[in-house]
Amino acid sequence: MLRTISTLPALALLIVDTPTLFERLYRYEWYKSPLTDWLDALKVGENAKLLELGCGPGNFARDIASSGVVVTAMDRSGKMIKRATGGKGAVEFLVGDATQTGMGAEQFDFVLSSSLINVVPDGKQLLTEVARVLRPGGTASVLFPTPEFDGAHAERIIADYRCGVFAAGALRLWASKARKLDPQDVCDSFEDCGFGPANVSSFLDGGLAAVTGKKKSA
Repeated sequence: MLRTISTLPALALLIVDTPTLFERLYRYEWYKSPLTDWLDALKVGENAKLLELGCGPGNFARDIASSGVVVTAMDRSGKMIKRATGGKGAVEFLVGDATQTGMGAEQFDFVLSSSLINVVPDGKQLLTEVARVLRPGGTASVLFPTPEFDGAHAERIIADYRCGVFAAGALRLWASKARKLDPQDVCDSFEDCGFGPANVSSFLDGGLAAVTGKKKSA
């Protein structure tokens, strides 16, 4: 019961002011460090053109752009994009559907999405659109919760990071509500959607996985 009650502040903010919730989460090491480690592993070069899908209030997109990357970021929520455009940093923020972006083909060197492929109704539709807007040889990478991210796993992360009440509640809420995906299933979807063999990286002690693949050349 106490653990259920502890999720209420994060749940209330999710309902009332989702952009503020995600901005607040980005301040926590357990939330931000998997994103920065994921980005570091991708070795995105300066002046590369990168699209982030499901960008939320734009914190991660602005951090990417600060290293000289040319960033476009999209979210279907107008509230998220309104908050994102109020921040500093040279990012083009757009409202749109990640499965039907409306962008021209073969524009980007990288396409990234975090906690999106496990949310959209059809992950293959998302990956097909990602492949369309990527240049041949371009890199796509998606980050998502795995089946290991259950309640017990969340409690270990809470202890490891010495989370306070709000952060602990947010982790418990995420672990209980998020849809989890098997990384091998996502790898198979990559190959079905025009990518070469995909690889898997793990973050947050296995609670998150990133699947990364390169678009096949014509």
